[in-house]
Amino acid sequence: MKKILLLVCVCIFAYTTLTAQIKTPTMVRVAFEIRFPGATNVKWSKENKHEYEAEFTYQGTNYSANFKDNGDWLETESPITFDLLPQKIKDMYGNPGLKASIKQIMKIETSVGTSKYELELKVRNKALEILYDAEGNPIFE
Repeated sequence: MKKILLLVCVCIFAYTTLTAQIKTPTMVRVAFEIRFPGATNVKWSKENKHEYEAEFTYQGTNYSANFKDNGDWLETESPITFDLLPQKIKDMYGNPGLKASIKQIMKIETSVGTSKYELELKVRNKALEILYDAEGNPIFE
């Protein structure tokens, strides 16, 4: 009986440790709540030393948003459909002979007022992500 109780305690500890969210600065949380009031299922992670990312549901859609540790908003990613892409990108991927299939399309809105598009492709059973600017030109970062 003691072994079973110990095993249950270890499992509970492991579960809570693995699912615990990181400590997010108050300024970041406040900035997030102002920008996305009523967001649900918020999960925080740390992108780097000074950047936090929230994955969440807002108005029925799944988003992610990045903030500096001082609360400054950096960018928001949201899913979009093929028909909302810039024409240049649609022309490239609308070709029926193309050997790649689009798995997901994300629009990235930045704090400097620009938009980017991230396409997740499947090419020969491998995943590939390509980033484009608002005019449909590839971005190499």
